[in-house]
Amino acid sequence: MNKKQKAVVLIGIVVIISMALVPPWKAILDIDGPGGTHSERALKYRYFRDRISVANNIHALEKLFSGPYKNAPLRSFSYTITYDYTRLAFQWALILFLTAGFLLFFSEKDKTVEEGIRALCPGRKKSRENG
Repeated sequence: MNKKQKAVVLIGIVVIISMALVPPWKAILDIDGPGGTHSERALKYRYFRDRISVANNIHALEKLFSGPYKNAPLRSFSYTITYDYTRLAFQWALILFLTAGFLLFFSEKDKTVEEGIRALCPGRKKSRENG
C-alpha cells in the first residue's frame, strides 16, 4: 500500500467515526385507534449522547408531524426519537464505496494484467504448466 492509499484509508476511517459520533436522528409517531397512523420524520444530526427532546405537548407534535397528526382526532399516541440507522448505514456504505474507488485509483499502475492475475490466483499458473 503506497502513501496515497494509506491516506485514503485513514480519511475513510476518520469520516466513518465522525458519522458515528454525530449520527442522523429520526422521530416516530404512532397514533392508536381506528384510522391510526405510523409516521417517521428525519431530524437533524446531533452528537450521539445528546437526546433530542420534543415536549410532550400537542403543539410540538403538530409542528413536527403536521400531516398525520393534525387530521387525526385526539387519541392516545406515542412518539420515539432514535437514531436513523438506515440513513447511517447508507452513508457508511457510500464512504466505503468511495474509499475503495480511491484505493483503486491510487493503486500502482506499473503492474501488468498478467502480474495482477498471478497475484490474485497464484495456483492458476501452476495448473497451466502441469497441463
